[in-house]
Amino acid sequence: MNDKDRKKVLIISYYWPPAGGGGVMRWLKMSRYLSLNNNWEPIIYTPKNAGYIVIDESAVSEVPKNIKVIQKPILEPNNFLETLGLNKLKKNVSAGGVGKKKGKMSISEKLMLWIRSNIFIPDPRFLWIRPSVKFLKEVIKKEKIDAIITTGPPHSMHIIGLKLKKELGIPWVADFRDPWTFIDFFDDLNLSKRSLERHINLEKSVLKNADHLVTVSPYIANEFKKRFNADFDVIYNGFDPIDFEGETPKLDEKFTICHIGSLNKDRNAEVLWEAISEITNENKEFKRDIKIQLIGSVTPELMSSIESLALKEIISIQEHMSHKKVIKRIRKSQLLLLLINNTPIAKGILPGKFYEYLAAKRPILCIGAPDSDVAKIINECNAGDVVDFTDKERMKKILLTSYLEFKESGRLSCNTNNIEVFSRKGEALQFANILSSITSNT
Repeated sequence: MNDKDRKKVLIISYYWPPAGGGGVMRWLKMSRYLSLNNNWEPIIYTPKNAGYIVIDESAVSEVPKNIKVIQKPILEPNNFLETLGLNKLKKNVSAGGVGKKKGKMSISEKLMLWIRSNIFIPDPRFLWIRPSVKFLKEVIKKEKIDAIITTGPPHSMHIIGLKLKKELGIPWVADFRDPWTFIDFFDDLNLSKRSLERHINLEKSVLKNADHLVTVSPYIANEFKKRFNADFDVIYNGFDPIDFEGETPKLDEKFTICHIGSLNKDRNAEVLWEAISEITNENKEFKRDIKIQLIGSVTPELMSSIESLALKEIISIQEHMSHKKVIKRIRKSQLLLLLINNTPIAKGILPGKFYEYLAAKRPILCIGAPDSDVAKIINECNAGDVVDFTDKERMKKILLTSYLEFKESGRLSCNTNNIEVFSRKGEALQFANILSSITSNT
C-alpha cells in the first residue's frame, strides 16, 4: 500500500517530548510503531509551550522523523505563575495541592486546591479546549484526517475529542491511561456539589459518544463497566524492544534495590523501610552491602520514615533521570522495587515503568495487593515477588533470601518469561485494528 492509500489518525496528547515521565511514553512509543503500519499514518497534536513539571530533552531524539507534529500554544496556570515569579506554586496548581494532608497545607495551597477543584474543570488544561477545537476543525479538513485518538489524563484532551465528534462526526477513540472520577486522588479534591456533577456529566458524555474506549488494566475496565456500563478494551502500557537492544550492562557490585518514579504519600511503603531497618540493625554485613536507589521525587512523609529509621546512609535519591539512563539503571540493578499506591484502586494500578522492569529481566519486588492486576502478571511471567502492604515478616524473608543469593553468586537470578505480549509493537497493532474497525464505513 502506498502512502496515498494510508488513512490518517490525529493523536491529541498533552504529553509529548520534551516532557518527561510516564505520561509521555505510551504515545511516543505507540505512534512510532503505528507509523510503521501500512494502513495508518499518525499525526500528533500537542501544546507548543506546555508547563511540564518534568523535562527530558533526550526524549526529543526518540520522536520519529516521519511523524508530523502539529503544535498550538496553550495558556497554562503554570506559565502565569512563572510570569509573576511564583514558581514555588507551580506544582500546587498542577496537582491542586492533591496528595498533601489538608492540615499541613498553607493558605496558598488551600486556595490552589479550591481553584484546581472548582474552576479548572476537568483539569488545569481546560483553557486549551476551545481554541484547539476551532484550530483542529481546519486541520482535520486540510489533512483529510480519518479518525482521532485522545489520550488522558489530562481529561481536557477527551473534551476536545468530544466536541470534535459532536461537530464533525469523526470516528474517535478515547484512551484512558488513568480513571477520571474514581482515580485515587479524586476524593482529595475540594469539590462543590455542582463541580462534582460537572465532572460526572463530562465523563459520561465522553464514554457515551466515543466510538471506542481503551484503558490500561482489566480492573479499571471492569470499574468503568460497573459504574457507567461502558465497554472498554484493555491495551496495556508496554516496553519498546529497541530500548533493550545491545549488550547487557554489568550488574551492580552492591546489593542494589532500585525504584523508578515519584513516591507520594500513598506509595510510602513503611513495611519495606521497617523490614530493612530491622535487618540492618541485626546484620551489619547486610547494611554494608545494600544500596537503595530512588529515582524520582520523594514526598516529605517518606523522607520522615527514612530519617526516623536511620536509613539515610543506605539510600540515594535522584529527582530526575533521562529515560535512556533509566533503562540502563534498571538493567544494572540487582532488584527492582515496584511500589503500588495503597488506595481503593490499588488492584488496577499498572505503572508504565512496570513493563520496562519486565523487559530488563531483573527480579521485581512489588508491594501491593496479592490479587491485583500487577500481581497476576508478575506471577504469570515468573518475574518476582508480591508482598501485601502490611506483611513485614514476608518482606523480611524475601529480602534476606535475595541477599543470601547475592552473597553466594554476586547476582540475583531472574527467569522472567512470556513478556512478548507487552511489546509496544503488538499493542500498536491493536490500536490499528480498532481504528480500522471504526472507519470501515467511512
